[in-house]
Amino acid sequence: MNPNEIIEKLYTDTLSNIDSPFLEQEISKKVEFICRCITNRSPIRFLLSCLIAKIHKFEFDIRKPYTEIGGDDTYSGRFYDENYVESFVAKYKLPCNTTTAFLTPAFRNIDRLLTTDLVMVGKPRQVYVNTLELLDNVFEKEILPGHT
Repeated sequence: MNPNEIIEKLYTDTLSNIDSPFLEQEISKKVEFICRCITNRSPIRFLLSCLIAKIHKFEFDIRKPYTEIGGDDTYSGRFYDENYVESFVAKYKLPCNTTTAFLTPAFRNIDRLLTTDLVMVGKPRQVYVNTLELLDNVFEKEILPGHT
């Protein structure tokens, strides 16, 4: 499946199972915090982009969404954001930034692996802590992104 098909399938699957929790409670709380943070919407698009890339090409290291990091398992998160997530967000009028997350100050010009020890500058701080922890959860296979 291409990324557009992946994101649409995940969206319809989620809507049809909206009342069925599928994440462990602690992970679910992190996701909810990010999604309900009205003062900073960029982490939502950032995570969507990274997750779609990981599902599209499972060999990607979800913690390497910047080609500057180097290696065979890096990818351009901005490419996925601008080419797939942006139109998805607009189509469903999702409460996210209208432009790429990768140009916001916290997600711009990163050239290192995104691990939980990275201190990202932005407010509220917890939204970035949760974002990095979720990337780590996927990397450690505590959360397995859907295989479509």
